[in-house]
Amino acid sequence: MKVFILLPIFASMFFNSTAQKKWVDVNDFGVIANDEKIDNYNQFLSAFAFAQKHNLRQIKIPAGTFYISKGFMLNDDILVSGAGMDKTILKLINNLPPRTDEATQTAVFTGINSFSLSQSATTKNISIKSLTIILQKPTDEFKIEKFSMLGGIRLINPVNCLIDSVKIINPPKFGIGLYATTGGAACSNNTIQNCMVIMQQDWYLQLKPEIIPRSNESCIGIEIASPIGKNNNGASTYLDRNNADYILSKATQNTIKNSRISGGSHGISMSNACKNTLMNNNIKGCSNRGIIIITCSDYNIISNNKIADIGSTAVHMAYNSGFNKIKNNVINGVLGVEGDGIKSYINCNNNQITDNTITNFARTGIRVSHGANNNVIERNTIVGNNLNEQIGIKIIANNLRQYQEGFQYDNKLTASNNTCLNNDISSVALGVLISDEMNMPNSLKSNKAGNNKFKNVTKQYNKPAN
Repeated sequence: MKVFILLPIFASMFFNSTAQKKWVDVNDFGVIANDEKIDNYNQFLSAFAFAQKHNLRQIKIPAGTFYISKGFMLNDDILVSGAGMDKTILKLINNLPPRTDEATQTAVFTGINSFSLSQSATTKNISIKSLTIILQKPTDEFKIEKFSMLGGIRLINPVNCLIDSVKIINPPKFGIGLYATTGGAACSNNTIQNCMVIMQQDWYLQLKPEIIPRSNESCIGIEIASPIGKNNNGASTYLDRNNADYILSKATQNTIKNSRISGGSHGISMSNACKNTLMNNNIKGCSNRGIIIITCSDYNIISNNKIADIGSTAVHMAYNSGFNKIKNNVINGVLGVEGDGIKSYINCNNNQITDNTITNFARTGIRVSHGANNNVIERNTIVGNNLNEQIGIKIIANNLRQYQEGFQYDNKLTASNNTCLNNDISSVALGVLISDEMNMPNSLKSNKAGNNKFKNVTKQYNKPAN
């Protein structure tokens, strides 16, 4: 009789415990930590499937190194959390075959509803926190097709997603990528914070500036992008956006903050991305650009970032990117090739470049060129190295080299109504240069350059009458 009384009690306790549980622990599915011969992919997959079936919204991964062979497609409204950065580690097993499947071999984490750049579904409310991802280390002969996994996290059409305290080591192509697709609704209101992306330098960063491979832009730490029209990139960018090919930005109101990025070609890249915030990031040792903002990227805020030892340009704007605020950044060390601390070119107008500190650059502290109108350059501190070719600030209508390379725009480019005031410039050959290297008529009007402070500058101004 006692048996029949107790059995319902035990059963009730079990089912109540199951009903109250709000997470899944991958330990319950047979994962084995710290054994490089064990592939835990299927065990993780079972845990994710169980969570989906029972409507559980959190996957917990304990401390330890877990070897895997493929990536995981996450459902919406899910949190994947480790025990902490450098405590929970997901690492690819050795000798993986080449990629054959975009869904599970592009990134370690992506969304199940939209994992491809050809898809239009939205990925919502995915959070990934407190873990490390280790990918394959590049070989001396870098060939992207040899890698079985391209990056750490890639979310397509993400909305309200969070990536927090995630470290990604050795990504061949990208650390974290957030993308909107042509048919997708948006890439918006996502946050990347407290993350680290460590890319290899041995085949990217050359110590001699003249041989840095400018064409090698294949590895990006963190990227936010949305589709562009066929005539809205590079040399084909129109002087205005009133054309049928222009696609309104779908990558908006995202935040990248308090993250550290090193190596690779670009630290942070935004393309056709508007109203985003990049702040308090630390970027170092990228062979091309620390931060690159291109192709109609407007109204972004780039503030309080530290950028050092960059191969080409620390902060780079191009191709019709306007109304951006670049402020309070600290830049130290731009090795060469272009050698600019902050640069904009090809019709970048209405930008504010204020209160930045730029030191140890190869050529120019701040350069706006090849169509640069209504920009504000104020209260920046620029310190050179007493080199003959160094210039504090350049404002140029038509840049000779870019003109020769085909960025001509029917001679319509101007540099007018720019403000260059209250900057502190020292130890350069020329303080402020305002010019048109092609000598186009009426290309320079109403520029204001004054109240700048100069120290140890050979020539303070070289500017035409406006």
